[in-house]
Amino acid sequence: MNGRSVLVAWAAGALALLLIAGCGLRGIGTTGRQGAQADQRGAILDKQLKGSASLNEVNAVAEKFLTAGDFPRAKFGVDWYRIEFQSLDRDGSPLRLVAQVFAPKTDQAATLPVYVFGPGTTGLNDTCAPSNEQPDVRSWGDFHSHMLTYAMQGYVAVVPDYEGFDDGPRLHHYYVGELQGRALLDAARAGLRFFDESGTAPAKPKPNPVFLAGYSNGGYAALAARDLAPKYAPELQVKGVIGYGPRSDVSTLFKEMPSLGPYVLYSYADYYGRDKVPFERIVQPGVQRTLERDVTTKCIDEIVGYYGADPAAVFTPEFVSALRQGTLAQQFPVLKQLFDQNKAGVSPDSKLIPVLVLHSAKDTVVEPATLQAYMKELCGAGGRGQYVAYPDIPHTLIRQTGYADAIHWIESITKGQLPKNDCL
Repeated sequence: MNGRSVLVAWAAGALALLLIAGCGLRGIGTTGRQGAQADQRGAILDKQLKGSASLNEVNAVAEKFLTAGDFPRAKFGVDWYRIEFQSLDRDGSPLRLVAQVFAPKTDQAATLPVYVFGPGTTGLNDTCAPSNEQPDVRSWGDFHSHMLTYAMQGYVAVVPDYEGFDDGPRLHHYYVGELQGRALLDAARAGLRFFDESGTAPAKPKPNPVFLAGYSNGGYAALAARDLAPKYAPELQVKGVIGYGPRSDVSTLFKEMPSLGPYVLYSYADYYGRDKVPFERIVQPGVQRTLERDVTTKCIDEIVGYYGADPAAVFTPEFVSALRQGTLAQQFPVLKQLFDQNKAGVSPDSKLIPVLVLHSAKDTVVEPATLQAYMKELCGAGGRGQYVAYPDIPHTLIRQTGYADAIHWIESITKGQLPKNDCL
């Protein structure tokens, strides 16, 4: 969900400070596409220094971004890079993705924990890619400042673009858990290889703790990565997952944030097949006529106001009724199966990876009842989780308000302490 209305006031300063020193692009270690071997997942294919910030500059950004009062002061200055790294497509073929790496300025950086962050919804086309965000012009959440505040505490902070961005005509497949989860796990691999002399050499298992996190849809991606981690990336030391207002069940989006529903429907039709998504039964005729054009051109700062907050204005009475009555399985069984297939964060295979859910008690984007239901499912699957809801804040301020709690949770785990478990 876009945080422009809240964050744009200070985003220009954040970006400017990051660009103060060493802003020129410089290519490092460029190679061609790698093979699809498992040991090439996370291989760094290109690396460019984008900017640098001193301790004072980092603290100045944090003061503007972290609105909840006191915060731990910066321990390190930060260098900011753009990288390209390898992941895998649905068929196992090489997939080249982009990420931004925020590296603490220390000789010990290669030994630090890795914090991988899934950005919230930005859109489907290349223009909307998280790495293309310019907070002083169009803010989708000011992900630069968020990453900077973690790097300054001693974490190698990595924020990837998802599949479908930065590659021409192909669109991002939104709420496809397998692809979004892979992007975060392979970004973690890239973070671990970042300081190697050659980021393309076969990776060796490293003991650095890895924390997966994400905001809104990015929280969904982090939960999906948690599900995949034991089998897709068993060598990673994934110690915990943080969701800032995350969503687990895709179907809840259509009631709570109907303006983003067309993104999901178009993505699923493109990914799973047009026959799986009966648009004529789901989408209002006026919306359907221009849906392809609208979802493939409008980013998050446009789509929300364009479709509005009323499900009945976007979807047919039949679909709205099925959502409200809980009868999707009877009326739209194939689509319901896709929603269930992409549910995230409840796999018993990953039950040993604890989850911290930070939320707003008045969230209208992901409602409290939705996340409370998720916590019940998490606990039912044998997982460990903690749920914290802050009063009187909007969805857009969960990351800032929960910053100190998130840092404390991460630090406790890295010291070997078991986090609080609300499942008991």
